[in-house]
Amino acid sequence: MKFSEEELKSIKSLRDEYSELSIALGQLEIEKLLIKSKEDNLHSIFSSVLEKERKIIQDLNAKYGVGSLNLDTGTFTPNP
Repeated sequence: MKFSEEELKSIKSLRDEYSELSIALGQLEIEKLLIKSKEDNLHSIFSSVLEKERKIIQDLNAKYGVGSLNLDTGTFTPNP
């Protein structure tokens, strides 16, 4: 017994759809990995920036004491 041409065409079409879907899902997974890698890198950079901020604040507090700085005027106001 043989399948009809139309039946074979339907089965091949379905197989092609699965193949395209598999490729699309694979590409999506690769994109997710790349995004995760970028996210991890940005988290690392963010941690580094936070550490720089902490060090600057620590150094300024040691030099001038605790207070606030107006970045527009460069004026430091110590806390009472």
